[in-house]
Amino acid sequence: MTNNGKSQTLRARLNLLGRRPGSDVENSGHVDEDDPLHPTTDTMRARRRESLLGYLSHNSGYIFFACVFVLFMRTGFLAGNNVHQTDVDIANSDLGVSLTPFSQSTPEHPITMLIDEAEAKHRQKLAGQSKTLKAAVAEYRRRYKRAPPKGFDQWWKFAQDNDVKFVDEYDGLVSDLAPFWELTGEELRRRALQVGELPSIDLVRIKDGTSSTLNINSAFKDAEAGARAAGFNTMLLKFVHTLPDMDFPINAKAEGRVLVPWEHRKYPNLTHQDSSDGVEAMLGGPFRADWGADGTVWDAWRRTCPPTSAARRVLSSMRNVFTPQRKNYLTPSTDEQPIESDFQFASTTSAQTLDFCAQPHEHYSQGHFFSDWRTLPALYPVFSPARATGFLDIKIPSHYYHGSTKRYTYGWDPVNLDQKDVDSMDMPWEEKEDKIFWRGATTGGGSHPPGFSLQYQRHRFLRMASDTSFTPRTVTFADPPSSKHYVSASVPTSQLNAGIMDTAFVKAVSPQSYPGGLAALRLAHRFGDSHRTTKSTTSMHTSPAHRALHSKPSTRRCFNYQTQTAAPSMVTGDSGGLLELGRNGRRLRGGRLIWK
Repeated sequence: MTNNGKSQTLRARLNLLGRRPGSDVENSGHVDEDDPLHPTTDTMRARRRESLLGYLSHNSGYIFFACVFVLFMRTGFLAGNNVHQTDVDIANSDLGVSLTPFSQSTPEHPITMLIDEAEAKHRQKLAGQSKTLKAAVAEYRRRYKRAPPKGFDQWWKFAQDNDVKFVDEYDGLVSDLAPFWELTGEELRRRALQVGELPSIDLVRIKDGTSSTLNINSAFKDAEAGARAAGFNTMLLKFVHTLPDMDFPINAKAEGRVLVPWEHRKYPNLTHQDSSDGVEAMLGGPFRADWGADGTVWDAWRRTCPPTSAARRVLSSMRNVFTPQRKNYLTPSTDEQPIESDFQFASTTSAQTLDFCAQPHEHYSQGHFFSDWRTLPALYPVFSPARATGFLDIKIPSHYYHGSTKRYTYGWDPVNLDQKDVDSMDMPWEEKEDKIFWRGATTGGGSHPPGFSLQYQRHRFLRMASDTSFTPRTVTFADPPSSKHYVSASVPTSQLNAGIMDTAFVKAVSPQSYPGGLAALRLAHRFGDSHRTTKSTTSMHTSPAHRALHSKPSTRRCFNYQTQTAAPSMVTGDSGGLLELGRNGRRLRGGRLIWK
């Protein structure tokens, strides 16, 4: 083909590809079907179909995987948002409850894991206890760097005869007694007798193998005098015949009594070390039982802090103490957590959780800092049922656990003055409700200075448990029950409290110290009688949130509980109330409440 022919053919093809409406090719009215440059419409459609089928055949593998990926993603999103629409409709209609997927995928609930870990540690500690006297002596020497006390062999026999489980655990006792190793035996005995002369401190005296209780300062009238001493005396009866002559000064109050300033502990030579001149010389003058206008427990307590701490400064805080602060009392204060977090699950609580020396403004929410009873600024051996960080009292078991106060004893009949096997207020297991039941008086702190009881632990707990607002609270549970699929229900506080809480005050103590008096106290807190209310028939019992909270078979335990832990940094001993756990409740171990 000549160059001229090639040019004509190329021009024809370009005209075909780039023809415009009205062009010669488009308007000629006749096209040769055999002309490759001018195909018919049917030919064009056939070629397009062949081209598409070829593309699909060539790329079929890629197309298949793309379809599977889209289908998988779509299915995953649908499953993630599947929250059992029927339950959601019931919840929304009854409670305004909406279910949302659990924010994290977890094979087990945190509480269950913590319980398993705690029980494993418990079994491990139990298995590691000494099995023989020789092993117990060796373990005592290893832990405490000294020989066991005289009579340890008799104690070992007593422990074996009474099936004592933890025969090697003396950490708390050794820690409490540590400051008194600085005193001679003669000085310690003299101080024990002297402190018994003070108001609200009784003596349990052991002489010639028998024990008795004494109230040396009988001129001071105290309704609580003698009760705790009598309880301690009861604890000694089984082995009192083996003890030497001695005096135990027993605190008649639930609050700690001994607060020695930091400087006096750091530099003992700055204080009187010889108490032979009497208790007044040790305390700097006559002792008055209450504070009056010359001090408070907080003023005395903060002097136990180092001089460089915030608590020793004049202006402890500029923060509004009555504004609720986001504070996680279940985790160490150094842990960072999101602002929207109410709390996190923790394996234990510790006195280090809240350091009042570093955070003095926090003391406004702790009732023991407002006690009316004056503390002792000198190192005296005082045995108390409780003590907070900073106090130097020696802890002993509460007398309530030994039945010395009849009205707090299970089965006590106040009419016939007898103790029955089954309490008249108890009921068959199957009729019990799945609720947290609490009753108590408006105690939990003193009134010096007055006006701060609004912030005491009991008052805050009761307002929380009887809140009737619509503030949403999140409840996380397995759905369906016993599965490993966790969902969260946003439940109004009022409905949540109605479904799981039955709490009330039964007695107003010193209502004049509450801001606004008795009327304001009753307005802000629920008051009721000492027994449980009738079963609730609210819609909470038919909602998915309620079913999740009470999804296990009924196995509730019920007991009288004398509150042992009122704050992470303190143990408040026997100032308790009546607490009943629902079927998901777990019995106490060492004064701590453990959920099941």
